Amino acid sequence: MSTPTQEVSGEKGQVSIDLNEFYEDWISNVVKMAEWLENFSNQHFPSSIQEKISDMEYQIHRCIQTLESVPQGKRQLEYECLMFEYLKGRLYNAIPDVYKEEAECHLVKATQLNPFLLEAWDCLGRCVSKKGDYKRAKKCYKFVLNMDKGNSIILRRLADLELMLEHSECKSSVFFSLICFVPRGISSIFFISLQRLFAYIARSQEL
Repeated sequence: MSTPTQEVSGEKGQVSIDLNEFYEDWISNVVKMAEWLENFSNQHFPSSIQEKISDMEYQIHRCIQTLESVPQGKRQLEYECLMFEYLKGRLYNAIPDVYKEEAECHLVKATQLNPFLLEAWDCLGRCVSKKGDYKRAKKCYKFVLNMDKGNSIILRRLADLELMLEHSECKSSVFFSLICFVPRGISSIFFISLQRLFAYIARSQEL
């Protein structure tokens, strides 16, 4: 399967098509790259998770390089600046379950440039949920839903998020309940060990 970036540049930077043609409609072309990345992630099943992450990072790097090669003159308008930030954040956010600070940074910039770009809020919600910031993710999804009532995709994301929030709060509740039964004088090492135990259990449940 050839990638959109392969249509723009071959190995060792050799140009295979007219870049000017690509730049003429760079926003649509980068959207296609982002869609390709997401499809690639869903269809790519190497032998290990680390290998998949490595493969995804390689493809993301190539796509980001292509995006950054768009001439400044082609991204001076307000809408072009907005889409540049949004698409860069979306590309960085393409790895499932892997939080990227770069993705959050660019997506936040996009929402600041235009608070009504709902795609950016949706992507930001998915981004911050990867680092466990479920409450902030919920705010992002709620904002989209307020602007686009009945959006089935966002409703599903919110439902999934509620389950994660419930699971997270349940683990915290159990942890603090156990602390109440700890005799006085126990050192902080106990609490660190207990936290590690809960982290291990959580990872085991996810596998």
